[in-house]
This record gives sequence, structure tokens and C-alpha cells, in this order.
Amino acid sequence: VIIKSSNIGAAKMGKLLGPDLLYRYLCRFGFGRPTGFELPGENPGKLRPPSRWTSFSLPSVCVGQEVCVSALQMTMAFGVIANDGVLMRPRVVRRVHRPDGTWAERPVKAAGRAIPASIAQRVRKVLCGVVEEGTGKLARLAAYTVGGKTGTAQKAVGGSVSHSALMCSFVGMAPVERPRLVVMVTVDEPTKTAGGRHYGGTVAAPVAAQIIKQSLAYLGVPPDKPQALARLGYGEKQERAKQ
Repeated sequence: VIIKSSNIGAAKMGKLLGPDLLYRYLCRFGFGRPTGFELPGENPGKLRPPSRWTSFSLPSVCVGQEVCVSALQMTMAFGVIANDGVLMRPRVVRRVHRPDGTWAERPVKAAGRAIPASIAQRVRKVLCGVVEEGTGKLARLAAYTVGGKTGTAQKAVGGSVSHSALMCSFVGMAPVERPRLVVMVTVDEPTKTAGGRHYGGTVAAPVAAQIIKQSLAYLGVPPDKPQALARLGYGEKQERAKQ
């Protein structure tokens, strides 16, 4: 369902959960409320309680409709998967330089556990499948394992859902086993080409891949794909270190 981005499969999973449990988990992932971002004017998005849902709401919510989220909220939600099930609060300032020349660190705070760590780790492997064999193949990197999800959302135009105005996105994390970062790229109404419609996997995923690749190199994160490690001599270095 996730790897092939099946709306029908997602709707069936939602039916198994039921509206109350689905809504409870959406709240745990931080949707429908402010993130606590340290700048004014944040939009909390929209997540209506099940008491205000219609008979069409359950499958709609499962595929991302009837819900409004910000890019930061979506990135935080995927951060839950990257952080072994814990929702983290965002921060703008990492540390403050005091007048006496010392630094005051701004601590990273957790907003609460959303899911068990074991579930988050299993989902990371599934998200890796999205990139290796699913709709996010254009986010694949030679040196790093990337896990992510594509998104192609219809925009509301003039009070109805448009079939041409799209919001294409990709959210990815890397390396999959021990993620160092989460990146989200959104392309608002990409221009159509002769090939037809654009999707999150065709316009947003390649951009996210380049951001992830260059950011991991900047952070000094070693490659985690076996073939890349062998090519760079990591296996030989480790064997010599053991000896």
C-alpha cells in the first residue's frame, strides 16, 4: 500500500482502524494543532474530530483529503518515524552566544511518544522500499539508503477540488537505519510538459535527493550502502583496525 501509493489500500486500512483510533493517531503525530514553532503567525492546519465527519470522511482522510497540514507539520510527522516513534518540538535557535563569550545550548524537547520504536523502525524499512522499488525511485542515492513518501495532492480552487492544480511533494529521511535528517520538498502547481501530469515522485523526489545527498556530505555522515562502502574502502579500513 505504501510502496505503490495505493489510495484504495489506504482506505481499507482506515476502515480497519475506525474513525476514532485513526483520529487519535493523527493527533499523536502533531496534526491539527500548532507545532510550537518559535515564530509568530503559525497556522495550526485543519483536522476535524470524527463527530464532524461525513460518511465519506474516513476514506478521504486516509488518502490525505479533508485534512490541511503545513510543511513543518508533515516534516515533524515523518520525524516521528526517524526518531523511533517520538514527536519532537521544532526550534529555530540551536544555541545563544552570551555576552561573556560562552554558549547557551537550546535543548531539544520531545512532545511525546506517538508510536512504539519497533513500529517506527519497521515503517522506515517500508519507506526505503518506496525509494528502492516504488513511487519514489527518483530519490534513490548511490551511497545512502533513503526512505520517503511521495505525495500528489489536488488543490481546492473556487470551493471545489481541482483536477489540474496540484501540490506535488516528497518527504525523505536518510540513512534509513539511523536517520540524521528529514527533508521535505513541495512543488506548487508544477508546469505540465508534453508527457502529461506531474507527480511528487517525478518533480519533488529528485530535488529532495540532491538536498539529502549534499547535506549528509556536509554533516560528514559516511555512506551506508554496502557497495558504496566497499568502493570507498570502508571495509578494508575496518578490517585493518580490527587487526
